[in-house]
Amino acid sequence: MSSIRDPHLIHVWSAREMPFQRRYRKFRERLLAPVLRILQRCGVSPNALSILSMLSLMLIPIGIFLSPPLLLVGYALHFTFDALDGALARSAQRVTARGAYLDVTADYLALVVTVIAARWAFGLSAFWTLLYTVCYILVIVHFLSRNAQGKHPPFPLLRTRFPLFLLVALCVFRVVEPPWLDLFLAAASIYYAAVLLVCLLILRWKLR
Repeated sequence: MSSIRDPHLIHVWSAREMPFQRRYRKFRERLLAPVLRILQRCGVSPNALSILSMLSLMLIPIGIFLSPPLLLVGYALHFTFDALDGALARSAQRVTARGAYLDVTADYLALVVTVIAARWAFGLSAFWTLLYTVCYILVIVHFLSRNAQGKHPPFPLLRTRFPLFLLVALCVFRVVEPPWLDLFLAAASIYYAAVLLVCLLILRWKLR
């Protein structure tokens, strides 16, 4: 497995989003520098952190169905490992294609786990749940594929992953009612379906 010359080659951001993402990464890496040095001394690999990020997702359905505090713990662990894996790879100069894809997989596996668990816990619309998940993932795959080929998507994408996590948590703690989550999924589904049509019909992106 060869190292990637450009650490930002494999990602899901558009050309317009990348300048902000680079500045944010540099800020985050400076903030995490003490932790990154400890991880390097302990011999922790970035891929191990990505795997821990995915394993922490098991707490999400448990939290949604049984114990709301565990939902927060699951998200906290996932976000922590997710912030550390890429930063550690860049800091230790161990950025690889496998690691980059593993990082993205962990990110969107969290979305899939959350949506499926929320659908069964709150009786959400199966149609909107499926449409949201499929369209969002397909758009992300398009962005990832285009960037890997050096053909950066020209337009920014509205990201709804974190708003979804927040809304699910609010539903679990009974701050908001599940119909609001259904409404969110319906609106987001229509948006991502429209983006997907633009990608396929107007920009003529291929599904590969």
